[in-house]
Amino acid sequence: MPANIKTKSTLSVTPLDTSAAPSVTLTRGGRAANDVSLTLPLPLVFRSGVRYRGLAGAREIFDVEFDVDYTTWSRVKNFTIDTNGLQAKISGFDPSDIDRIVIDKHWRDTFAFKLGGDYAVVPDRLTLRAGAYYETAVADPAYSNVDFPGGPQLGGALGASIFFQQFEVALAYQLRVQPSVSVSESNARVYQQVPSSACVAPYTDTDNCNAHFLGQPSPAVNAGTYSATSHLLAINVLYRY
Repeated sequence: MPANIKTKSTLSVTPLDTSAAPSVTLTRGGRAANDVSLTLPLPLVFRSGVRYRGLAGAREIFDVEFDVDYTTWSRVKNFTIDTNGLQAKISGFDPSDIDRIVIDKHWRDTFAFKLGGDYAVVPDRLTLRAGAYYETAVADPAYSNVDFPGGPQLGGALGASIFFQQFEVALAYQLRVQPSVSVSESNARVYQQVPSSACVAPYTDTDNCNAHFLGQPSPAVNAGTYSATSHLLAINVLYRY
């Protein structure tokens, strides 16, 4: 701990103008290659909670539980694609080094607050469940993107269990919503990826940088409004012995 996901992936390149450059060849050390590696940091999760049980003798009739999760998403500063020395070759031009491709994230630690419980409608036959939660935003709006929801999350869930002797059939439905997050062009901080660009920090060289975007590496590409909704349906069959 902590851990990373490291993938073995491939990279493909398509020319922006196929009339001027019909194809791009990827090479490494003069030989055709397209393998890259992607590193995704994983967080640590700390969880604490309290639970109250409503009993009738030794039998549990209902319970209510409140949990707080703390997740160290601040480990994710960026997503990095390492090309391990790949070069892009266009006919009539010298090969260009692709270098590493870095997508800024600047995620931050999150808190999640969860409240739920269940009720034995028919003891040992039917139990109903419900819950709700709120999770703080993992990303500043300036770094919103289309790959992962970065804003605050709201969620609710319903469930039930039906018991048949040692068997339990458990059903659950969860709704997860990210309310709309808006990013203006001036505040956006996710930039178009331009491998091999000669425009380097502080990005004020008018010979190599676009005059319309001085002070930044390339055009910002994440301005807009973001919202997200997901649905989860689960069916489980359990056997106890």
